[in-house]
Amino acid sequence: METILARSQVLGPAPMHGLSPEVREALLEVRSEQQRASDVIAELNRNIGAQQADLKRMTDQIEALTAKIESLQSSLAAASAPPVSSPPAAQSASKLAKRAVQPSKPEGPISVGGAPLIPEPGSGQH
Repeated sequence: METILARSQVLGPAPMHGLSPEVREALLEVRSEQQRASDVIAELNRNIGAQQADLKRMTDQIEALTAKIESLQSSLAAASAPPVSSPPAAQSASKLAKRAVQPSKPEGPISVGGAPLIPEPGSGQH
């Protein structure tokens, strides 16, 4: 398309003598549309250039933000990493002591289902 426009601009206006008024009018309309198309193409090229510049700017900003995020994540990971050490011996001993303690077994008669308890003879209970 640009080649056609360039050729028509280089050649300049064609001589219009000997052409009918309808053909002259059609030729002028074609030239006018060619100029409009050329203007639109130029505007599109300017817009593409501006968009490419915006894209480059945004890409640079994203790269900078990504670097900052990675830096913050690595410093946060280093700051929040728990120290690698064994738990204190006293804490381990208390856990063992808790496991060793067994619940006491009740002594004496046990009521099952809410039945009244009858003391066994010689148990000393009244």
